[in-house]
Amino acid sequence: MKLQETIKSQINFEKYVSERSNNFKEREWIFQAIEKWLANPDATRLFLLTGKPGSGKTAIASQLCNFSSGKVVPPNGLNYIGKRFLSAFHFCSARDRQWINPRVFAESIASQLAECYVEYRKAMIKEKRETGRSNSSHGSIYLNVDQQIRHGQDVTGINVNLSLNSIPTEDSFIHLVRDPIEAIYQDNPKLRIVILVDALDEALMYSGDVNIISLLSQADKLPKNVRFIVTSRTDDRVENQFLNSDGLYISSPYFDKQNNDDIIGYLKWRISNDLGVSSKLVGINPEKLDELIKIIVNKSEGNFQYAKFLFDSISRNQQSFDELYKLPIGLDALYYESLYRVVKLSGSDWSKDLSPLLGLLSVAQESMTLRQLQNFAKQTEFRIWTELGNLQQFIELIPGENSEQDDKYRLYHQSLIDFLHRQSLRLENKTSRNSYYLPAEEWHKKIIDYYIIETIPLSNTDWNKIDDYGLLHLSTHLYELRDFINDSKQYRQELYMLISKTFMKEKLVRFGSPKPFADDVALARQAAQLEKPVNILEEIRGSLILSILTEFANGLPLDILWALARVGQDKNALGYAALMSKRQNMTAYLYVAQALLERNEIEKVKNSCTNIEYIKTRLCDHE
Repeated sequence: MKLQETIKSQINFEKYVSERSNNFKEREWIFQAIEKWLANPDATRLFLLTGKPGSGKTAIASQLCNFSSGKVVPPNGLNYIGKRFLSAFHFCSARDRQWINPRVFAESIASQLAECYVEYRKAMIKEKRETGRSNSSHGSIYLNVDQQIRHGQDVTGINVNLSLNSIPTEDSFIHLVRDPIEAIYQDNPKLRIVILVDALDEALMYSGDVNIISLLSQADKLPKNVRFIVTSRTDDRVENQFLNSDGLYISSPYFDKQNNDDIIGYLKWRISNDLGVSSKLVGINPEKLDELIKIIVNKSEGNFQYAKFLFDSISRNQQSFDELYKLPIGLDALYYESLYRVVKLSGSDWSKDLSPLLGLLSVAQESMTLRQLQNFAKQTEFRIWTELGNLQQFIELIPGENSEQDDKYRLYHQSLIDFLHRQSLRLENKTSRNSYYLPAEEWHKKIIDYYIIETIPLSNTDWNKIDDYGLLHLSTHLYELRDFINDSKQYRQELYMLISKTFMKEKLVRFGSPKPFADDVALARQAAQLEKPVNILEEIRGSLILSILTEFANGLPLDILWALARVGQDKNALGYAALMSKRQNMTAYLYVAQALLERNEIEKVKNSCTNIEYIKTRLCDHE
């Protein structure tokens, strides 16, 4: 069989990889270290690449993806790093909750492995059947394989959609990744699987009791030929989980020369290829240029993000080569000095005009539109638009995919969020007060206050008037304030009150399945478990609601699941399937498989889909 060369995952990382590897240069010594580890049959299963914030870890991970996809030719001498050497990959980002969701991670990795290996798909189906017949509480797995077959037996396109049903999060990695891998290695012990996971430290921001780090800690139970390349900042909470792994700390003083040489190569490439930079250097002789490059390298302290942020600012006319001598040393100091310049040159007030934008974006669960920022900050459109321009070196613009979609905004790097959330900084070799400190709790509260009006009880809120961001993320913002020193009890109670019939109804209508509401219930139950003492009543209430949702999902006529799959409404079908218990596992799979095979009855399927409204009504009317 000929499998498609492009690996697809439930999250499309293609644009992210392209952006993070843009202008990538050098770093061969790091790739050689990974190559040596891959070539060693006795090496550990996990290679942990660590470094300081801004040291280039995500860019390195993105370039590895480019090597694997064939978009970039790897350096000479690499035999184990090349086209299709990665079996699966995942990028963690605290700025998008879905990217650090351990359940989404397990589904994404398993889906990619199923697309790469026929043996894996067979093992997944076997695991699915055995899980469905089991009397344990594991739940079930929903597997949807769509193959386009042409020219005899050649498979020209494969699309695998996989979803956990009621499997507990802590078991998801076992059932979706570990068990199927162990099964295929019984028949093919020489098969090599390499999985890349970037920015594992950001998975710590997930508010659940199980995170991606705890899932990956099971890696040592896998066969030896299964390898994980993992990147992370230096953080004991990550490193202590992988004490026996191989790895490389790229910010070590031992590698100062390599890092400095890489930054020199990057700067020279930008000078030669970036008109916004080269136009500022017309008439400068080579000796002077070398001196300027040396100054930047010394002040960067081997930090790639420092060099990139500086040259991006110069390209936008926000910094000048004439001022290089005055630049501070280190990334935090550069952020501090750059914000000082913005405040001074723009004439904007930090507290009233600039901090609201940065504060809101520092806690946003997804990129925000101009209108959302305007609403949360309670400022005019003109003021928000003006400050977005003043802060453009700190903010990324995400263009709408079409004319009907608004542009969105997010902070350009996690290191900037960390800077804004720190009370003190290390500047000029001494600890200094951070004048630009923005407490995360205050900005969570800003967003909550927009959606929850004190004079209107939550039970009377018209959720139909709440935008998608509020419906999807209000529970998370409330959860983040569960321990807020001021009014923490109030926010916990509002989270518990959010779990209501009216809230469930609107989410069901808006998003097509009860799964998003079930996620809110799980979050509220977790908040109850974290109270001291445990809030038994709310914990039991959450458990009962989740059981009721599962009961209704089990009552969904299977021809509806079949119909949804047939007309491409996978999101809705998977949402209902995600709540089904193991009793429905095998039969549901057979219905979906039938739908995927019967490609010539689309009209009948469309007609039967009208029955989904009956299911929605039954769920919404349940007390």
